[in-house]
Amino acid sequence: LPAGRGQRHRVGKVGIAAEDVTTVHGLQALIESGTPEYHQAQALLAQIEFAQKCHLAGGKAACAQKVLANPRDLEAQYQLACCHAAEGQFEEALQTWLAIVERKPDFQDGAAKDSMVAVFHLLGRDNELVTSYQRRLYQAMY
Repeated sequence: LPAGRGQRHRVGKVGIAAEDVTTVHGLQALIESGTPEYHQAQALLAQIEFAQKCHLAGGKAACAQKVLANPRDLEAQYQLACCHAAEGQFEEALQTWLAIVERKPDFQDGAAKDSMVAVFHLLGRDNELVTSYQRRLYQAMY
């Protein structure tokens, strides 16, 4: 039922606000794989993971300090991008992840590319950032 899917999506977003991974995982299990709602649920989980990675790295300020201390540190850049994404600063996150893909496409088994794709799903196909960064990601990879 479309109404049920929409309700699960809204509850999933509430789960994100509370960083309740269990709630979002449970709701995702109820959504059929391959549907747009499934991809949105995956994206919601990714946003929680961005927040968790940021927190584990010491928070946004600590990540920014690491990047300032060593601008070539891809791990610090990746963590800072996760902080940006967790805070909804998607353009900053996408810029940083794209720079990582351009420098080292296989960084952490493609973590920067995968993070970009998760944000694409979160923002939706019609978003200008998605259109722009999908094209740029494709150019960087091929």
